[in-house]
Amino acid sequence: AQNNLIKKTEAFLTLDDTLHIKVFPRIPVARVQGETEFYLDFEGTVIPLSPTNDFEVPTITNTPDIDRYQALSSLCIAISKDNFLASHIVNIKDFGDQVYMNVADHDYRLKIKSVDDMQTKFKKYKAFYAAAVDQGIIDDYIEVVLDYSNQIICKRNML
Repeated sequence: AQNNLIKKTEAFLTLDDTLHIKVFPRIPVARVQGETEFYLDFEGTVIPLSPTNDFEVPTITNTPDIDRYQALSSLCIAISKDNFLASHIVNIKDFGDQVYMNVADHDYRLKIKSVDDMQTKFKKYKAFYAAAVDQGIIDDYIEVVLDYSNQIICKRNML
């Protein structure tokens, strides 16, 4: 029988007739809360919700196209690996050609078109964030665009 929570199993018998069984579980890296709810693993494979565990992973709050699962998994892994980003990014919305991320405690959102080179983009964003908070201008923005590895583009709130 197939179990979607398990990636792979191995069973073997040693010379002394000892049975060894190895179970490799699928590890959730993102939770999708759209029309249906499920987790994604690092490969972008769908994992059903667990009746016993609730995993602390980034949340995607709409239903992305299936061909976006792997890219979104990569994005969520990059977020989860960084303590600041894991607590800073509240949720993610994928629209195919654009991804929006809402942040905690501020009214702006992050926007990206590609998940390529996210480590560099997030490094530059964290430097921007620290400087903007230090200067007291972080709440002047409505959107921070991370489309490029070498620059941050911001849209100001004109109200």
